Amino acid sequence: MPPAGTFLASVRQGVVQLPPPIVQFCKAEGWNFFRISCLDEERLEFAPVLANDNVDDLDTGFHSSLSEDGKLWIPAEL
Repeated sequence: MPPAGTFLASVRQGVVQLPPPIVQFCKAEGWNFFRISCLDEERLEFAPVLANDNVDDLDTGFHSSLSEDGKLWIPAEL
């Protein structure tokens, strides 16, 4: 997994539009399902759910699927 980084993404109507290089990387890695955490009022953290992740961890928190055009829906609770 690459080191954590920061990038700005367009957010509109509850959807984050990932930048094209990030979308291409995610597709190349086979990442299409993400865990979403709220770090504070202005920052979210996205982490891919990987094949070897503990299934019990999927029962908690928020998750979103990456669309073909690089969009991630953000749950309203966040």
